[in-house]
Amino acid sequence: MVEQQQKEQEEIKEVKLIQSPNDNNKYRYLKLKNDLEVVLVSDETTDQSSCCLAINIGSLCNPREIEGLAHFLEHMLFLGTEKFPVEKEFVNFIYLNGGSYNGTTSANKTNYYFSVNQESFEEALDRFSSFFISPLMNKDAVNRELNAVDSEHNNNMQKDHWRMDRIVNDQFEGHPLSMFFTGDSSTLKRDDIREKVVEFYNSFYSANLMKVCIFGRESLDQLEEYANKYFLPIVNKGVQVPKLPALTITSKSSVMIEAEPTQDMDLLKFVFPIPDEKLCFSKNYKNASSTILSHVLGHECEGSLFSVLFKKDYAFSLTSSSNSFYENMNRFEIEIYLTKTGLENVDEVIALLFQSFEFDVPEYFFKEKKLLSEINWRSFQKSAPANTTQAITSNLFRVERPEDTLKYNNFLEKFAPEEIKAIQSYLRPDNMICLFYSSTKFKGKTSEVEPHYKIKFNKRYLDQSDFDKWKSFPKNTDLFVPKENPFLPIDTTIKAPQDHTIHIPKEVYNKNGVVVYHSLDHRFNSPKARVNIRFELTSYGNNQSMVMWNLLKKSLKEVLNEKILYYLSVLDFTMKLQILTTHVELQCYSFNDIIFTALGKVFDFLMNLDLNDMQFKRIKEKVAKRFLGSHHLSPYQISIRHCSLHTFNCNSMLLDKQEYLKKVTKSDFLNYFRTLFSYLNFSIMVVGNASVEDACAFGERFNSSYTNRNSACPGDVFKLARVNLPSNTITHQKEYLYDGNQTNCSSTISFFVGQFTRKTYATTLVLSAILGSAYFEELRTKKQFGYVVNCAPDCSGNGISMRCIVQSHTKTPEEIFDSTMDFFVEFEKTLDYFKTNPSDFKDLIENCQKQNTVKQQSNSAQSSLYWSFFVFCGDFEFEKKKFEDIGKITFDDVKQYYLDHLSPNTANLRIFAAHCYPQSYQIPDDFKTFGDTKINLLKKNEHDNFRENHGYLSTKVNL
Repeated sequence: MVEQQQKEQEEIKEVKLIQSPNDNNKYRYLKLKNDLEVVLVSDETTDQSSCCLAINIGSLCNPREIEGLAHFLEHMLFLGTEKFPVEKEFVNFIYLNGGSYNGTTSANKTNYYFSVNQESFEEALDRFSSFFISPLMNKDAVNRELNAVDSEHNNNMQKDHWRMDRIVNDQFEGHPLSMFFTGDSSTLKRDDIREKVVEFYNSFYSANLMKVCIFGRESLDQLEEYANKYFLPIVNKGVQVPKLPALTITSKSSVMIEAEPTQDMDLLKFVFPIPDEKLCFSKNYKNASSTILSHVLGHECEGSLFSVLFKKDYAFSLTSSSNSFYENMNRFEIEIYLTKTGLENVDEVIALLFQSFEFDVPEYFFKEKKLLSEINWRSFQKSAPANTTQAITSNLFRVERPEDTLKYNNFLEKFAPEEIKAIQSYLRPDNMICLFYSSTKFKGKTSEVEPHYKIKFNKRYLDQSDFDKWKSFPKNTDLFVPKENPFLPIDTTIKAPQDHTIHIPKEVYNKNGVVVYHSLDHRFNSPKARVNIRFELTSYGNNQSMVMWNLLKKSLKEVLNEKILYYLSVLDFTMKLQILTTHVELQCYSFNDIIFTALGKVFDFLMNLDLNDMQFKRIKEKVAKRFLGSHHLSPYQISIRHCSLHTFNCNSMLLDKQEYLKKVTKSDFLNYFRTLFSYLNFSIMVVGNASVEDACAFGERFNSSYTNRNSACPGDVFKLARVNLPSNTITHQKEYLYDGNQTNCSSTISFFVGQFTRKTYATTLVLSAILGSAYFEELRTKKQFGYVVNCAPDCSGNGISMRCIVQSHTKTPEEIFDSTMDFFVEFEKTLDYFKTNPSDFKDLIENCQKQNTVKQQSNSAQSSLYWSFFVFCGDFEFEKKKFEDIGKITFDDVKQYYLDHLSPNTANLRIFAAHCYPQSYQIPDDFKTFGDTKINLLKKNEHDNFRENHGYLSTKVNL
């Protein structure tokens, strides 16, 4: 027996993970003596370290009588161990050492992970590993965390993606997938819940079911010591994952569910179960047949199902996806978002869907995927440590041998048409759950209610008459297999020597209001580049501009998708038109030989804007749905929006935008942008595998090709400005939520600090490192106010504030506000700890510096960071200044900041608090007073007057 174990260990030592030639990390695979599999990652350049432990036990293993138990256990493991009994010791340690943590429970797996400053890694590992060795799960913590799980579910109840998953899964009657995964007080609140969660832990949490990834700067040998020291004590109970039944239609036939969504949408969702273990999507990664079929069926160019539906004005969008829970539990899914016309032709839409399944998949789709996969593998880019550890542990469960772990997503060895055909054989009308999710079709016409999400629905079983009806539609001759991608092959030539030198973006072009900044990559060996373009507008932020920009955003895909944008998106081309509070920008990331071609087409369209009547009708319908859907955002998102509406010069009422949209004509839209684009500037950043000649040529295009554009005077360009809130005043704004089914309330409480200066900003960062975890622990952990509790700085509009956000279904906004003020009174004691413990304050400063200057590991991340600095303050080298400024902050600076701006006892207190109430609440007429501080209660629609009465801070950035 001993000889056999030694032989197995020798074989494991010989396992060599397949590694990208562009990956300079060092890896080692281990199988500890307790059968726990580990991958070690040594990166000598990293500033942060990470560890992830995953176990392939998830919500599918819940006992049916205690739904949500796996998720509840995930929460409980963070709440103290025998070695570290203080309930939030781990959480506070991670936060104070520049890190983050989380746990996630899915159907087939539970993940636990953290990241932390490198110097604190071993201490963090000690705390983290003890979750799986000796968790306390104290009885007094059980009820508090049960409230947290209940609050989490309450936060999800009005979110349509959660509701859709629930109502679809519920149709697999008797199968574990039909259980309520999240859990809430109705399923978990029982006298023996602690005993049951301990029993679940003891039954399933075994080393042989776990995978671990440890990522640090240490050598592989040192990391191996950590693995044995901290994870070998986890007990191997020799248990196996329960054998779960195959996923099939368990009812007498296929099912049509007609349900009411929360948001304004009309959607058809088709779910096809595939029980064949030989077709397991996650295991067949070397041919990726399900991914290729999903790509073909979700295609958006000529010949595709979406193209046919789009031209008939039946659909706004179509997505196709595949996923695996276990080998015998696979699902293929298609979602079609319908237009008003499509809503009236549902049977034809379904008929066309099944016609699209009849085609054979050509090999060129496989070759396209294989080519892109090979390019991405050769030019592998590192990701954040926590992302790396999560990906590796996830892959360990899927691979047929450990050697494949790193390359899991880039294995495409052989085209398997027979396997694709086998998957297609399950895409039948007699093997599906169809969800017809419509905000207009079924309102007031449903007969059943799902108990956990309160989804109103009808259910009917499909029969042969339905199948015959769909089959009777004539074959559509416009439906055929889309052609090969015309933008292949891709040029992946690297334009600069990879000598690992850092090149800060520099101005390389400045002419007629077009400024281009450029940096050629010398570090990441990536064939991709990022181009960010900020529209320097003379008008922005009012109802008109917000409506018009939303219409323009929708018009891009409406006009350009089929000919160019979709083909490019398949080749890792990403483009987003971002309509932000501060400005509008176009973000683009792709291969260097694609990116400028695509952007040229985009700006040719924008600068010569034109649409036909049908196109304008469709984009107007899309924006109307988007605006209506915004009423159903989470309450905390709405209270943030109300706070911004009153405290910045760029925002408008959602209802006002909806009214304005109704009146806009195509002529209004076209004339608005023809006028706006005749007088504007552009700030452009080009970073990555693009030469300075490429960057300058792109900048010149704006002057040579778009001759109807004139440069704007710098003083005419819009800049975000923050309202100068009155001293010694607390301003409250109260409003009912639009969604009558919403049971949560929310408060956004903004403590205004003042004009941006480098010292004030640095002090804010230091203080927030303490405040964030302390506020969370007080209101979320101890007082159980709700799932959403956050305190963080807001530094937009050239001003600074400390912003607290709480969403609750058990407390009122008044209670949230009062508890927040009580917290800030008591917070002085927390601060004073650092006065008497100067070494801890020194550690705080050093950890804050590290957290705010983390080394970027990829071209994409580095270029995004550069752009964030430019947008924030116009300085690409701001990170260096930030590091220096934080190092100069003293305890007295932090204490004085608190006394001047955050203490409820200061005469300089300036607070704006936006409160959102469910319609079932009675909004009170007043709020509690605090000493001599004036209370200002705003009435509805007073935002314009409020902003005008108090004026704005200067928009000039002083660095």
